[in-house]
Amino acid sequence: MTKIFRNSMLMAAAILLGFTSCNNDEVVDNSTTTLTVKISAESTTKAIQAPGTATAATLNDGLIFLIAPDGSVYGSPIALDPSQVQGPSGQVISNVSSSARVFIVGNPTATGMTALQSATSMTEIYAINESVLDYQSTLYNNVALSNTSGVPASITVSGITAAVNVGIAPVIARLELAQITGGVYVEMSGGTATGNQTRISGFNVAGIFVDSYYPTFTYRGTGTGTLVEQNQSVVVPGTTIGDWTGWTAGVQPYPTQPSVNAGGSNVWAYNVASDNVARLIISVTNVTYETSDDNGTTWTTGTSNNYGGTQFITVGGYTVGGNPVVNFVRGTIYQISDLEFTTDNLHSTPNPTDLDLTVNVTIAPWVLSPTTPGLE
Repeated sequence: MTKIFRNSMLMAAAILLGFTSCNNDEVVDNSTTTLTVKISAESTTKAIQAPGTATAATLNDGLIFLIAPDGSVYGSPIALDPSQVQGPSGQVISNVSSSARVFIVGNPTATGMTALQSATSMTEIYAINESVLDYQSTLYNNVALSNTSGVPASITVSGITAAVNVGIAPVIARLELAQITGGVYVEMSGGTATGNQTRISGFNVAGIFVDSYYPTFTYRGTGTGTLVEQNQSVVVPGTTIGDWTGWTAGVQPYPTQPSVNAGGSNVWAYNVASDNVARLIISVTNVTYETSDDNGTTWTTGTSNNYGGTQFITVGGYTVGGNPVVNFVRGTIYQISDLEFTTDNLHSTPNPTDLDLTVNVTIAPWVLSPTTPGLE
């Protein structure tokens, strides 16, 4: 399982060099220029992967595409040098058409890099798909990146030189869960509490999964393929079947207790493609509970077998500040600090037809970690 970060943000913005020509912003067709590409970032927040680790997302490698007005690629893509584009002087490229625009791709897989190097147009770049599962074992700070806007950035020409503003961001989203807690279910009748209550006193986490996800994504920052929907398929604890493979959280059963976290400052987390709302499914075993018939004044140990065996908790939706999340946005982390469930949320299969569990999330963007070149 991938354990990821908290409170993180990724934004990369290129800074124009100070040109004094009165012809700034004038694009001269059919001429060449020396182009400076610079990416800089301020790590105002950081993402935590494990205790003692606090590093932001990193631009490790990638390609710079020079795009013609008709959408074709000028020449071959240029290898991106992280130490230059994030350094004080930027990465300088000579003999660039003054009508070019710039599209950057960072941290592709080896397969993605090969496909990108052969692309001859933005249409072909947009058509390249990366598997979401290929990034499940990837640390949060090594995810795929591209222009934040999803489109090439225009350059600014000043005399015989030029510069470009480029913002880059992850092309995927992240879903994190830090803790699972058993809560109290209050039985209602006609909008009034009956006095009967049930509270979770202990459980084991058998597995944590994600459902309703796109299997692939593009470097434009969109999800592609057919949504994976598990419906009521059941996973036996400790095993994986079908499309559940690769999505298990790898969690070992915890001692029975009313609250379980991912361990220290870790989280359970998944890379997910944008453009839809992925669901979380948690399987629990050894659920114990207590009951009360006097509004929680006194409690007795529950004895029925209603919650025996493996039970599933399905998160059907998310809210931010009371507003529903209608789409996962690229470059955004959706964080659940504590998922509280009650006996009313336990089902023998995932994705029940009467799904009603919605949890509140906080959202934070990634931050690009600036590179400090090593001098010899």
